[in-house]
Amino acid sequence: MMRGMPSDPTNASPTDPYVHTAEFGEVSSARSRWPIVLGSLCLAYGVIGMCVQGGSILFANFGGSLLKAQGVDIEMPPEMVLAMNVQGAVLVPLGVILSLGGVLLLMRRRVGAKLVLVWAAARVCMAVAGLIWGMMTVDATVDYSRGILESMARSSNPEMAKAVQSELDKFDAVKARSDGIRNLVLATLGFSILPCVVGFMLTSTKRRAEVAAWGLNAPSA
Repeated sequence: MMRGMPSDPTNASPTDPYVHTAEFGEVSSARSRWPIVLGSLCLAYGVIGMCVQGGSILFANFGGSLLKAQGVDIEMPPEMVLAMNVQGAVLVPLGVILSLGGVLLLMRRRVGAKLVLVWAAARVCMAVAGLIWGMMTVDATVDYSRGILESMARSSNPEMAKAVQSELDKFDAVKARSDGIRNLVLATLGFSILPCVVGFMLTSTKRRAEVAAWGLNAPSA
């Protein structure tokens, strides 16, 4: 045995290096810090995501009233309302799954890794579905943006009306559509980064072995 290595891996300090020998026949997962980092990241991302999606649902259903209170009299297209409600209805539960998985990763529970992998796969699918739906409704989104500008240009505030009218005169529907498609693609790629990174991390041979060993050294009751 290497000098300085503990004789019993179950009593080793979390700061000790890995022990993976024929004598012990397993990886001591308590020595890795990645579950703390990844678990904390998943928990934070899940909670923030649930808050954002909750706000999105509120805006989809009550945003028109808020805009009218500010003098912008325009209704959100039904396609956008449907998309925001469906997206929120799916992503809020996924946020719960991710947050719970993060907590269980912090506790080094094997089911935590499984929950995070479920979230990762579902999140990538949602990103692709969002891209497809966005492509189908990009024209309605452009019309909605123009409608907001037109309504604001009729504002009783002359300074605001003048500033918005200047933006409205420069509004190019073709460019707005092109920018919208570009932003959809970038958003899809952006929202897919973390799920893909997490998926690769948790399916690597080394980490799968660590996760499989969690709880195996726990003393029996």
